[in-house]
Amino acid sequence: MNQGAIKSLINAGLKLFILVLILSSFFSCAKNSDGQVKAEGGVDVGNMSSVVVSIPQTKVVITVSGNWNYSIEGNTLKITNSNSSSILANRSELTQLTSPNQVGLEKYLESVHTDRDYKPIEFNGMKGVIAEFTDTAGNPQSDIYLISELKDFVHIVGHFNKDDDSASDGNKIISTVRIRYKGTKIQNTAPKTVELKNYRKLKKEIDDSDIKDKPWTGYSVLDECETDYKAESNLSNGCQGVKLNLAFWASDDGFIPDLFLGGEGRIIELGSADQIPFDSIFIDGEFLVSPEMKTPVSDIYSVFTPQERHTEIQGVVPKANHVYLIRTVNWPYEDLITKIKINSIEMGRSLNFTYQKLASVNTDILQAQVDLINKNSLENEMPISEGEVTLFNFAVWKNKSFASFNFKYSSSGNRYITNNSWDFALSNSCSKNYAAKPILTTNDGLGGVYSLTISPIVSKVFSFGTKPLHEITKSDFPNASISDDKCGSTVKIGDTYGIYKIFQDEATYGAVQVIDMAKDGSWARLKFRRIYVGKPEINLNSNLKKQ
Repeated sequence: MNQGAIKSLINAGLKLFILVLILSSFFSCAKNSDGQVKAEGGVDVGNMSSVVVSIPQTKVVITVSGNWNYSIEGNTLKITNSNSSSILANRSELTQLTSPNQVGLEKYLESVHTDRDYKPIEFNGMKGVIAEFTDTAGNPQSDIYLISELKDFVHIVGHFNKDDDSASDGNKIISTVRIRYKGTKIQNTAPKTVELKNYRKLKKEIDDSDIKDKPWTGYSVLDECETDYKAESNLSNGCQGVKLNLAFWASDDGFIPDLFLGGEGRIIELGSADQIPFDSIFIDGEFLVSPEMKTPVSDIYSVFTPQERHTEIQGVVPKANHVYLIRTVNWPYEDLITKIKINSIEMGRSLNFTYQKLASVNTDILQAQVDLINKNSLENEMPISEGEVTLFNFAVWKNKSFASFNFKYSSSGNRYITNNSWDFALSNSCSKNYAAKPILTTNDGLGGVYSLTISPIVSKVFSFGTKPLHEITKSDFPNASISDDKCGSTVKIGDTYGIYKIFQDEATYGAVQVIDMAKDGSWARLKFRRIYVGKPEINLNSNLKKQ
């Protein structure tokens, strides 16, 4: 796969207005490797018949065009053409990594394949990395790893013939990899108009006492209610859905509006309401329709794929008279698609918008998806007692799930199976200075949406210096004691750290070594080792003394 071809593919595949060329669904026929004809609804990959095929041991599907054959060999999907080009797709066997993400994959794979350059990539909501190179004969090759929302970890390898169009055709096939969105049309929903006032204290003086010195507000489309942003972790008011938050930031040129999600999800701009009227966007049967696209609801992930590889589009600078599509996610309670139109913006004070819910996923299905994620942790992460994980600094990204790690389940990001219980996290020191040094901490008070309902009696992070990770045993840990030190230990590349966290009925001891870290401290790559998870071996009521 040459550089120009993949770049062209990505640019085309990620542009919203060209999605119809890739993702329109038709009933068609394709031959498998045994010559059998299989009729099935598929994703169009050009002027060819197509068939949708599952990648073994995953919920991921891929569309095979009619002039390619496919077969299942063991646990691998093999797609071939008559010119000996092939695409191999299977569940990844990288058992050294737990809770993989783009940064961790890129750094790990480049350390293994020093001659390859891996880059972030995203296909239809599946994030991962790709390396493109040629073999000794000059034939284009690609090595791709992708992670789905269901935590399916997929490996795709492309081998293409340099003497024909196999690379172009193969790239189109690879671009269709996806999981199916299980949402359905919301019946009897009507547009609703909301005005959000900006309550956040601004850098410039505001005379209105009703606005000054108050936090910004958010609005839950799911529950159709406005709520104080600071009360987001307090669910007693019944406004529990993911919030669409409003803020204005003071600048030399005036106020800059910011519309962002207070949880998981994505926002995309469809365009001016003059070009794409609010009423022209709707669900028609199994399709999401607008003047510029017709996308199967099952392929809705493609619509929310950012055009820029590194963009996490969870917020936008809103524009008056523009239309947006929003997906809000809080499994197993919420997975909602909504359209909104910004009617007006009063700079520094308020934003008026109209919204209408389009599609949602049944909570029973969402719970089944959570069960699949938990099953993955139990079967594929928990058995890894020693491995590698990359964490994202909470002070930078404000996401506790991906800043933290749980030794028992060897998992980061799965807050379902851990019940939001984590052993340590990457953050910044207790100083409120944004440039503070990154630390590893057991402090539960990081803020954010999720927090432990039961706090540990004792927990601590301490440095072992340069002692090798594999040499550390439980006897190397100091006696557990209650400590006022909640600030953790400053992170240093190459050093090893011990972590213990003790509850009344369970104790956890683990260790990590910092093998790499971003220059700005925004992420850290760690080797970890689970040392002990079990009953506390001390009498917590009598043996612990405050130091």
